[in-house]
Amino acid sequence: MPLTRDQLVPNYTQGNYTGTGCRLGGKVIETAGPRSVRLNVRNRLSTGDVVEVIKRKEYARLDKIVEIIDAEGASVTVAQPNSVVMVTLETDCSVNDLIRRRGA
Repeated sequence: MPLTRDQLVPNYTQGNYTGTGCRLGGKVIETAGPRSVRLNVRNRLSTGDVVEVIKRKEYARLDKIVEIIDAEGASVTVAQPNSVVMVTLETDCSVNDLIRRRGA
């Protein structure tokens, strides 16, 4: 029996879509000292954002963005997509960790 359209395509208009509310914020491309990483930004991130750090072979853990420094070395409050910035978190991260913004 073939599948119906409702079974193939999520119905976003009836309020039954249960998305996670999270977006990929970026990927760690280099560690730069204690709690500081160079991040390839994929979606907008702000100072003070609560994020999930997704590590390989470990559970995701919550963290918070303390500071963002742009390519010119200036402290900024927002990192835009397709930029590379230095981010200070509350805990350490490793190369290739993913940063997922919560409540997007």
